[in-house]
Amino acid sequence: MRRATYCAIMGLAFFSMEGAYMSKVAGHGICFSVVASLILMALLGCAVAETPTPPASLTPSPTVAKSPTPSPSPYAPPSTITLWTTEAFLPSPDTSTGEVMEGIYQGFREEHPDIAVQFVPKRPYGKGGILDFLLTASAVAPQTLPDLVTIDLSQVEFLLGKEILQPWDGLIPQELADDLLPRIRQAGSKEGQLVAFPFQVDIEHLVYNPSLIDSPPRTWDELQSQETTYVFPAGGEEGVNSFLIHYLALGGSLVDEEGNPDLDEAVLTQVLEFYREGYEAGYISPSVLDLKSLDDSWALFKEGGVAMANVSSQHLLMEGAGQAYAPLPTKNGAQATMARCWAFVLLTPDPRRQAPAAEFVEWFLTPENLTAWAQASGHLPPSRSALRLAIEDTGYRLFARRQMEAAYLRPLNAEIAAALQQAVVDVLSGNATPQEATDQVIQTLH
Repeated sequence: MRRATYCAIMGLAFFSMEGAYMSKVAGHGICFSVVASLILMALLGCAVAETPTPPASLTPSPTVAKSPTPSPSPYAPPSTITLWTTEAFLPSPDTSTGEVMEGIYQGFREEHPDIAVQFVPKRPYGKGGILDFLLTASAVAPQTLPDLVTIDLSQVEFLLGKEILQPWDGLIPQELADDLLPRIRQAGSKEGQLVAFPFQVDIEHLVYNPSLIDSPPRTWDELQSQETTYVFPAGGEEGVNSFLIHYLALGGSLVDEEGNPDLDEAVLTQVLEFYREGYEAGYISPSVLDLKSLDDSWALFKEGGVAMANVSSQHLLMEGAGQAYAPLPTKNGAQATMARCWAFVLLTPDPRRQAPAAEFVEWFLTPENLTAWAQASGHLPPSRSALRLAIEDTGYRLFARRQMEAAYLRPLNAEIAAALQQAVVDVLSGNATPQEATDQVIQTLH
């Protein structure tokens, strides 16, 4: 009798809440769905044996989690997915990128009225940033992880061992993955699976003043023979990027198979010698140690103080129309650059939540939407079809594509970056010879 009374009460509560739900907007539907699901489970419990059948166990991949096979479920899929992202990616009428994102999201809601996205802003890097929160949550409260995140592709390596990454294979149409430039797609793939779906790229290249330079230098020897000044950021994090471009182009290594620091001393010394010789001869500007970022380098070039500078592709796309550009000079003239790439990463293992998350990512990655985002933000789209639409200047479009196909993805190792940055500063400031600076790097990392 008590059991029947309990079931009747729960049934009345369920249908009363259903009436209240119909007056709610789509964005609040998930709250009801959770409560309704709990009540429904209670009702089902009245009619079945009290000892549940244990669920089938899943064996995760050693690094990349496998998506569980969907099983029949009496519950409706959740209507709201959670996305951790940066301020720049939020729908908002207050910025040009926010307006574009608002339009993309509104179009998605019209096409998928049963799915809403909760955008949760996080810092892109550092303490309290996306990676920091993901590592903390996965260790102590994995149930608080979002369904989806946008993240710097260089940070994905730190998540592989956590077994929280869900592959995109089978969730996103294959033609979208095939449309990615091979080098960028490879960077988002681990163990043969696409675990990070890239949506924007920035590359580093040269801008120069044609009135001061007849033709841009392709090699170090050509750079040394020109009576001009060249700048790049050497005093901050992006100075490490400039150094790594030369180091990696010469075949230098960073880590061994186990992820431990493993630098090539001969190559390291060779690049530092190039820095010292250029600095002492004057074709590398004395101001490089004062430049902390590519923004600083671009600003100095625009002022007319130097003949050529390392800048970001975003500078040309947003405010550099008509500027002369070229690949960065390397020792042997081989094209090389550093790319910073952001990607979508799926975290929820629940197939009922994976489906709506994939619907949103697929919507954003259509060539039209990706083009709108690229043009508003100044980032390069990593897909061939969106790249054709986003950049009208054929010459720069082809140049950017070639650069992306030759790009190194910036490795994120704070210990190595700090050691290399100190070596650059020591050599350019005259506090150490290239060999002494190399010895100090090796000693610091070992």
